[in-house]
Amino acid sequence: MRMRTRPYRAAVPWPTTGLNPAGIENPRWNRKAACRLADPELFFPERGGNAEVAAAKKWCRQCPVQADCLQYALANREQHGVWGGCTERERNKLLAGRPKTQTIHADRTAQQYYALLDKGVDKFKARKQLNLTEYTARRYEQARSKSAAEEAA
Repeated sequence: MRMRTRPYRAAVPWPTTGLNPAGIENPRWNRKAACRLADPELFFPERGGNAEVAAAKKWCRQCPVQADCLQYALANREQHGVWGGCTERERNKLLAGRPKTQTIHADRTAQQYYALLDKGVDKFKARKQLNLTEYTARRYEQARSKSAAEEAA
């Protein structure tokens, strides 16, 4: 996928497709982000760069969209850099209690899979269209039947 950087200096390039890795439309909050005025290198410091991390967090503290940025980073499981005022290690601690399947991308993909099945599309074709493994499709089907059973009860 061809990437382009935002028209202003910012730490993160956005895909030109209109979708980010979580499968949601590019957020509009990034236009209000304080980091757009900072050097991108500041938000992706080398290991042991405590001074750089502190400087990045200082930018984040004054940012009006810090919560949105952190939410984006958690939903997309960003592995590098300072996002929403949190380092990789801090974000991993926040994610420790969350199952990996409960991401925006997984929920959206499951809904797309269900919609295809409801339209009468063959399971194999639906899996192929959404690029799902057989295991993932089976997990979605089990979750759907479980929620249907809970609603019936």
